[in-house]
Amino acid sequence: RPAEEVYVAATSQKLAIETMEKGAVIYGKGRIVGATGLLLGLAKKRGFEGICLLGATTGLETDRRAAFSVFKLLMKSLGTEVKTDALEKLRRKH
Repeated sequence: RPAEEVYVAATSQKLAIETMEKGAVIYGKGRIVGATGLLLGLAKKRGFEGICLLGATTGLETDRRAAFSVFKLLMKSLGTEVKTDALEKLRRKH
């Protein structure tokens, strides 16, 4: 299984650095496809700021651990605390 890393792609270097300071790693493994890549590309083209957070997965199945890692980084980035005890138990269970 992949590490619990969270990758970031952003419309600006400033946003990427800010997100990296919270614990993300720059995504450099190719293109981001589908709606995720499209929305980020359109945002940049139209002058909007935006980031894309990606959890490390095998890509073959849903991955609660990756989703939880992204959730934790998002909460940290927003300066929000959420009780995650129940989520942590669920993550460990699967």
